[in-house]
Amino acid sequence: LLLRETRLQALEEEERNLLLELSQARTDRKRYMYAVAIVSLYGLLERLVDSLIERFVSRVAALVPSYSAMPEAIKRSHVALSLELVKAIIDDRFKRDATQEEVIANLHSCISGAEQFQVNGAAFVLHRGNISLSKITGYLTSVGIEASLRKTASTEAFVQYLAQVEPERIMQNISDQELTKLLDPIDDLVERRNEVSHGVINVDAIESIDLLRERCRFIRAYGQSLHELLTIELIRFEINGPSAQPLGKPLIVYGNSIVCFEHAACKISEGDILVASTPTGILPYRLSPILSIEIDKMGHQSIDITSTTRFGMAVSFVAHDTYEYTVLPKPSDEVH
Repeated sequence: LLLRETRLQALEEEERNLLLELSQARTDRKRYMYAVAIVSLYGLLERLVDSLIERFVSRVAALVPSYSAMPEAIKRSHVALSLELVKAIIDDRFKRDATQEEVIANLHSCISGAEQFQVNGAAFVLHRGNISLSKITGYLTSVGIEASLRKTASTEAFVQYLAQVEPERIMQNISDQELTKLLDPIDDLVERRNEVSHGVINVDAIESIDLLRERCRFIRAYGQSLHELLTIELIRFEINGPSAQPLGKPLIVYGNSIVCFEHAACKISEGDILVASTPTGILPYRLSPILSIEIDKMGHQSIDITSTTRFGMAVSFVAHDTYEYTVLPKPSDEVH
């Protein structure tokens, strides 16, 4: 879910082929293909969560001037979790390319106040049993992110998913109890993965192709929601960084998607990120790549403003003239 669109398309093609093969299989083969689908989907969720948390910690470390400026939750957890990571490496329970010497050196760079420091991001997702909804919440809490069910379900990605599968439901009207049920598929996937791992596959419990496809859609939406939550937290650091260009409040907003400004000094290109700081709401920021730029109804791929000029930018989120806006540089093309 953090991959480039071409890689996403490749994954979706693999999913379609797997589900097609499952639909055409006989009972024994169907049992096997179902097991593969469940284990693969669980593995994708696990790798996704690990990648998101690690990259979040690394990105925050790159944005702050010193370790002392890291979020309190990360500093509070870092030492104990790093020591757990060292023990896991010694016990051969950590299967990645990290040594105990590297982990200790990274930890020392942080607590010694070194100018160049390295946080042990992997320590924040050290597995102690299967991943679950409560464990994901715990991982997020350890890096300073409050991830209530309502906050997760209020992200654009999850709201769009719900609108597709249950268009009659309105997120604002859903009770806390209903929210818990909405996210049940996470722990249900974990339970089914455990059954598969122990060789317990009841033919009657094998899901139809449609249900498996829906499960894939849910995991995708949930993963995008986590990405959105982490991105929003990063924005807190980004908008105060040296690359940010504050634009303030707009002159006017047309159709909740064209945001118009008057400014005397800014440099903006299509693909840069426009961030809206919202005065209220459960999610404090909205953001979108800049889809197009116009001056006097003429399109521009980029603008370099050096005198007072009026211009408009198109975005994909619902914009309002009460928001404060900031432009951030286009994300790097590097793929991790």
